[in-house]
Amino acid sequence: MVLPLDALWFVVLILLLAVFCAAPLISARIFWVLILLVIVLGLALTVISMLSRRRQGAQDAGDENTLLEYLRSHGLGGKLSELAQGLGMP
Repeated sequence: MVLPLDALWFVVLILLLAVFCAAPLISARIFWVLILLVIVLGLALTVISMLSRRRQGAQDAGDENTLLEYLRSHGLGGKLSELAQGLGMP
């Protein structure tokens, strides 16, 4: 099971809140280690979300190119919007 990135961000924010709530109970060194851990998790989630958006964009463009190649192989050419209008699609 894979959690969406929004849920993972929510978990990171809850961990940050927990660190600040537990601050009076832990030593300063452990506090800063936990803060740095939360920062690293946040940066990792940011990089992962950027990479997944790039992959999604590349996949969407690949799907469009695949459809255009299929249509060209069957004798239909032009832009997708022109083809859709020709077929009576809005």
